[in-house]
Amino acid sequence: MDQFMKNQILLFVLASLLLFGCSGVKKINTDTIVQNTNSRIITFNPNLITKSVNQKFDLLISPVDGFKMNSITDSLMDFDGILSRSLETTERVNPDGTTNALTIRQKKQMKRKKQIIDFVHDKNSTGVLTNTVSQAILSNLFNEPQNTDPIDYLLTNSTPDTYNPYSVNGQYLSVFEVTLTNKSNEVIQVDINNFYFNSGYEQLVPFKIGYFEEAHRNNQNKLNNVYRLNMSDEMVIPPKESVIKYIAIPALNPSIKKLLVKYIEGKSSTNFDFNVAVKFDQTEVISEKFTFKINDNWKIGVEYYNLIIEDSLGNIYKSRTNEVYVPRHLFNQAFTVNGIGRYRGGFILLKEKEFKFSLAKDNLIFLDYSEKVKH
Repeated sequence: MDQFMKNQILLFVLASLLLFGCSGVKKINTDTIVQNTNSRIITFNPNLITKSVNQKFDLLISPVDGFKMNSITDSLMDFDGILSRSLETTERVNPDGTTNALTIRQKKQMKRKKQIIDFVHDKNSTGVLTNTVSQAILSNLFNEPQNTDPIDYLLTNSTPDTYNPYSVNGQYLSVFEVTLTNKSNEVIQVDINNFYFNSGYEQLVPFKIGYFEEAHRNNQNKLNNVYRLNMSDEMVIPPKESVIKYIAIPALNPSIKKLLVKYIEGKSSTNFDFNVAVKFDQTEVISEKFTFKINDNWKIGVEYYNLIIEDSLGNIYKSRTNEVYVPRHLFNQAFTVNGIGRYRGGFILLKEKEFKFSLAKDNLIFLDYSEKVKH
């Protein structure tokens, strides 16, 4: 089961949707971080409803936290042809027609990146590295972090809305996941105009693709995810097939206790009734710093890490440093770490290691490497 589908299953069992939260971070010392969060949470009951529409298809509707879409859309970027990336050499053209070639340092960096790309491709094709790990390593290689404060590598740190099309000008839309299953032996067509949302006296209609094209006209990554995830204005579903898409509407008024979703086709209406409740929550998360260290590092001198940490549910955490802050409630969970390390003369492939943070002595996790490649 791939990462995207695992995220979908997790979303189906979510009972609450986070509308907004205020988070404060406090460092007790260099090895411990305390995060205090005050959140307003909207809950929907039930959290998903399935009904048959005109005996032609089944329609499942489930409210989804727009904020949670940050992590889903971020993970999708790992699969945007990342294994087919190419490195391009660029020369700047001056007004007089002359060009500035790459510097020696830039050429060396280009060479090192190309060598790592080729190496990861090879290990992926031979089965040493899985698709998920390979894509995550290359994504980490290309996407430079905006800053390197260790708090950025807190395992549960919030994913930004960089690739989330349902965040518009810093505000989140109300999002619904819809699963359509064509039970018939014929092709069916579903129109987004058939969906209506009633909240109190407000009648809300879904945003169409054109709205997102205008809202994100300067953000191609968000647009790519719109075309991938959002229900198109008209959608065709082949016989005996299921499709998962998302529908977004203006943010709901949380004081309205009832939400009625209607699928209207001709004179027929299929209703999905949700009860809405609001609660406030305060949480405190204490995290400790852990350091990954290469055995025999004194012989190698690793200068750069590209670590891929995966939990038992398949969630991926990418780190560009060998230090991570881990919440204490995750100490006893099982994790796997893969990745590469760069030293002055080349790079190394780390051996896959299964571990628990609770078993790390002095908060150190030692890693071995299986292969050493010289530049």
